[in-house]
Amino acid sequence: MCCEAPPLGGAEVDTGVLFADMRGYTALSEKTPPEDVARMVNRFYSLASDVLVAHDALINKLMGDEVMALFLPGGRGQGIRQ
Repeated sequence: MCCEAPPLGGAEVDTGVLFADMRGYTALSEKTPPEDVARMVNRFYSLASDVLVAHDALINKLMGDEVMALFLPGGRGQGIRQ
């Protein structure tokens, strides 16, 4: 709901942010055919998204070899765990 009808003036919310990328991506992509790189990146996006969503994350961005996810309290499930 916070994204659909934000309160006037905004709100302060504790948020966890996760950035994940593929180790060795640049070196590997320089010597791998583009079709194989695309398949590899799409597989990474799929696996990372599945795991993050299963842990109540909101996927914010998929770009290059990076996934950015947010953990918001009250989002899908328990949100941020302490």
